[in-house]
Amino acid sequence: MHAANPLIASVKLEGLPAGEKTAAVIARLGGAMTVFAGWGGLSFWEGLQRGASGCMPAANLGTALADVYELFSAGRVAEAANAFDRVVPLVAWSMQSIDLGVWCAKESLVRAGVLTTATMREPAALPDDVMRMEFARLVEAVGGPFGDAGSR
Repeated sequence: MHAANPLIASVKLEGLPAGEKTAAVIARLGGAMTVFAGWGGLSFWEGLQRGASGCMPAANLGTALADVYELFSAGRVAEAANAFDRVVPLVAWSMQSIDLGVWCAKESLVRAGVLTTATMREPAALPDDVMRMEFARLVEAVGGPFGDAGSR
């Protein structure tokens, strides 16, 4: 793909097995393109261990997963694993449906003062009170709406 169109410089991998696929694509590309992990960040850890350059998560997960990347890149692998382990429950929980994922991102942006409302267009399936409490618990475990470094 890159040889035919050099303007295509990156690829994001979706699909399983994520780790093996990442390693195979990186080997085949030989450094010609940047490879990103997919699945909203769920496959990020496997991708990092095999040479992925990052991932493309939802807006509310970027900072927390950037921390994982920075720790991993600095050789602080155990700390990176712990940081990933803190955020993965929120990533997985928010991926129950597209509506929930969008709401989680919007609600995080409201909590951070970026948006004034997390209103969704109809016919969005909105979380009930129990789901909202679970979201708050998971966000707290990550360290706030954007993770421990959310003030960057």
